[in-house]
Amino acid sequence: MRLDDGCCAAGDTISGTVGGLTGGGSVALIRVERRPRHRRELTIAEVPATWPGDPFRLTVPDAALPSTAGEQCALAYVVRARDAGASACVDVVVVASARPRVARGSFPADRLLANWDARHFHIELSEAQLHGGGRVTGRIHRHGTWAPGTIIVTAQCLECWTSSSALPHGAPPPWHVVPLWKQAQPLPVDPDATWAPFGFELPDGLPRAVEAPTIAWRYELRAQRIVPHWFDETAALTPLLFPGAWPGG
Repeated sequence: MRLDDGCCAAGDTISGTVGGLTGGGSVALIRVERRPRHRRELTIAEVPATWPGDPFRLTVPDAALPSTAGEQCALAYVVRARDAGASACVDVVVVASARPRVARGSFPADRLLANWDARHFHIELSEAQLHGGGRVTGRIHRHGTWAPGTIIVTAQCLECWTSSSALPHGAPPPWHVVPLWKQAQPLPVDPDATWAPFGFELPDGLPRAVEAPTIAWRYELRAQRIVPHWFDETAALTPLLFPGAWPGG
């Protein structure tokens, strides 16, 4: 099998030729979610195979997730030609673009995203380039006057995966979470201002923020007020970039 191009954007067409099929087969674009000791495949586009050597065209869905890899997990694509007697696979890279957003209460019950306000402040997002070499900026907005105590803002990139799709009695599966990068900074606070800014430069090589059914990479923000002799106060925000592939997608 030969592809005309080994890289394709979501919404575009993958084209190529395949030989050796005897007829009655198909050519498919497969999304592969790799995680420790597990692998999930999902066919996202498929066309019938014609005569050997004839060209084929596969349309990549507009909502296709981009190819992404972390340290222990990867989201990849292959084009697979198959008939009753043989099969062949070729790797292909899918690229995509999206605007960041915050899901407040609209994410599935099988995963927990850190999104909540603190009693005395909350996090507001200004810019979110959720990939290696990007940046995340925002501000901490106070409720009323600034409460006493130092506020520490932390940004981290998390690699997440689940080892099963469901548990007995409908319980959500457990997720493994491993930090790939983490940075903290104290928040400079002007007592007369209603908000205080923060910003983080993301190191090169970090994955894009993607939510797939069995794997995910997330950029999580937390602001923690250190309260002497009492419980600390925390606000959290998890901006999403490619949230479209929930279980079953």
